[in-house]
Amino acid sequence: MIALNIAKRMSAIFVAMNMSPTDAWRAAVEMRKKFPSDAANVASCRADQCFDLGDLDGFRTWNRITHTILEIERGPAPCEVRH
Repeated sequence: MIALNIAKRMSAIFVAMNMSPTDAWRAAVEMRKKFPSDAANVASCRADQCFDLGDLDGFRTWNRITHTILEIERGPAPCEVRH
């Protein structure tokens, strides 16, 4: 049981430290599909839950996803040109 908990903890650390921008974007898009009008709030609540449980890696991961959702919802700035 202890080995399983350590493995889960190491997995969470790996995810938080190695989440690429592409992975964050994919997670944000998936959250927006599941929660079209409330994705950022749901992700933020999950970050808060992780923080309350002392899971700082989970907190960082969900916080990054929340910021990515907000960035997607913001859309391009007027000075950003997309082709």
